[in-house]
Amino acid sequence: MGRRFWPIISIFCLVTAGCAGSETVLRKQVEMEGTIEQLTRQEKALDARIAELSRELRDLQQRMKGTEADVDAIRPGLDQLKASNDALYQRLAEQQPSSPGGEVHPQRVEAQADGTVAHPVAVAAAEKGGQEAYARAFAVYSQGNYPRAIEAFEAFVRAEPQSEFAPNALYWAGECYYAQKLYDSALKSFQRVVSEYPKARKVPDAMLKAGFSLIGLKDPVRARGELQSLVEKYPKSPAAVKAKEKLGHL
Repeated sequence: MGRRFWPIISIFCLVTAGCAGSETVLRKQVEMEGTIEQLTRQEKALDARIAELSRELRDLQQRMKGTEADVDAIRPGLDQLKASNDALYQRLAEQQPSSPGGEVHPQRVEAQADGTVAHPVAVAAAEKGGQEAYARAFAVYSQGNYPRAIEAFEAFVRAEPQSEFAPNALYWAGECYYAQKLYDSALKSFQRVVSEYPKARKVPDAMLKAGFSLIGLKDPVRARGELQSLVEKYPKSPAAVKAKEKLGHL
């Protein structure tokens, strides 16, 4: 083969090798694009999850702020509660007659001069101040003793209806009923918060749980109305966020 053909052969070899290399590069490019697309989908899913967790975190922070009054009420009362609890029950025991079997009933109600009935916790509230009585009721609720907590919260409201903690006490009484699936009683407690203490911070939460109670009572029409009213009156509240979620499933 003449020397003059060598450049042509060289070019042919380079072109052939280039074609084979282009196919490999193209295949690698397709594979890379598939990987990038998969990573993009995963990134979007991760962003969505992060956004969801951020919303949940903000909701939790708002709920924690909403219970500041409860925490502030409990903190100073717990130390006093620890010191005075035994003395309180001892005093109640001395004031009440024993049953035929000799058992003392510290939860006995006492008739007043005007014919009304007062619970011992209400008496304690009048003697020692509403804050400690509220803290004591909330402590019972925290222990999961819902019937006793209801008695204590409602007794507190009767004794201290003008207290800043009265709407909170009504709300937590409603929560106690709700936890026991006593939805009708729960609804009444939550509605009392709204009607008797319309400016209280617990009103949005009470409206939310009133809606949930109506759902428990199999009354979705009224439940929707209650939740929609909450969203309209308190659109920026954490309770409204929960209401919107629930409305989407009614």
